[in-house]
Amino acid sequence: MLKITKQSKSIIIDNISQTHIDINQTLSFCNEIKSLLDKSVSTFVFDLKGIEPTNYTVLTFLKAVAEMPKANKLSFIMKNADAELTISLQKLGFSDDKYIIKEFRKKEIQSIFETTGGGILKLGSDMRKLVIYTEELLMTLIYFIKHPRKLNKNDILYYADKTGADAVPIVMMICFLMGVILAFQGLAQLSRFGLSVFVSNLVGFAIVRELGPLMVAIICTGRAGSAFAAEIGTMKVNEEVDAMTTMGLKPVYILVMPKLIALIMVMPMLTIIGNILGILGGGLITALTSDITFYQYMNQITSSMIPANIFESLTKSVVFAFLVAAIGCFRGLDAENDAKGVGNATTSAVVSGIFLIVLADTALTFIFPQIMHLFGIDY
Repeated sequence: MLKITKQSKSIIIDNISQTHIDINQTLSFCNEIKSLLDKSVSTFVFDLKGIEPTNYTVLTFLKAVAEMPKANKLSFIMKNADAELTISLQKLGFSDDKYIIKEFRKKEIQSIFETTGGGILKLGSDMRKLVIYTEELLMTLIYFIKHPRKLNKNDILYYADKTGADAVPIVMMICFLMGVILAFQGLAQLSRFGLSVFVSNLVGFAIVRELGPLMVAIICTGRAGSAFAAEIGTMKVNEEVDAMTTMGLKPVYILVMPKLIALIMVMPMLTIIGNILGILGGGLITALTSDITFYQYMNQITSSMIPANIFESLTKSVVFAFLVAAIGCFRGLDAENDAKGVGNATTSAVVSGIFLIVLADTALTFIFPQIMHLFGIDY
């Protein structure tokens, strides 16, 4: 058992190697030492015979004692410490019979100009990498369009199952609830003007043209985009990506294209499911809370919507699928070679993906009606 005694101006601590020290015991021993501290004490004497330099529980105990408010200004004598243990103690801050509190993380105060400049440089670097990556991605797409038999169909089906079939329940629930919310809010406002019948138009157009593809894309960003970034980032940490490059294989061919094609295949299907469930959710709440029957609700939707609305929804889903898969894989390939880098890549894939999805949705919402007018469609 640890022996703590006070002799003259010193506190002597023996039998450390014969004591099992955990966190609770460290607190108990520190309280016992604190009770012995007074103005007469000037030195701590630790007998470290038999202590290994990798015995981190003992090192933690020594550091806890040294950082006690009244103890950190006193002298420390480490008896029977071998050379390796002495090096470990020096790394903790014990040197020349003194303890100096050591900061393991440097606190650097940066000016706003330095922070802004660093952000701009990082943005420029990311844009440069993204342009190179986009060029390689498009060239790979053209290559596989010309040589479709060289695609790994097993990988495509695997990722289609993971990103498509596994996402159906959450897509159904989210889109159904979005339809319910839209119909409830629409009825509350339109009923004031006697226009409750037009709630079907509100729900139909909002779900099919905007919220359906947008919500599906956000769900796929959280599920598929982050998974792609984490998977490729982990492969990069394990040097599997470097091994592919060394063997003359292109990571974009093997790692990116199956994911990209799989997501482009399944996201339009998920969008159709989301649109149907959103409309059904709006119809349910309309039939339950108003005088409008479900048949009237569906009849109003089918008479007001045109095929171009569905085409817009599917077009957006394809564009969003491309962005989600491309950004997720890009962040994975650009990840740093450590666990922290994989985490940052996963977070960045979700944030970047959602930002680009909203940006693309804004552009398509303004551009699509203009394209329809060129074909003589009243949109």
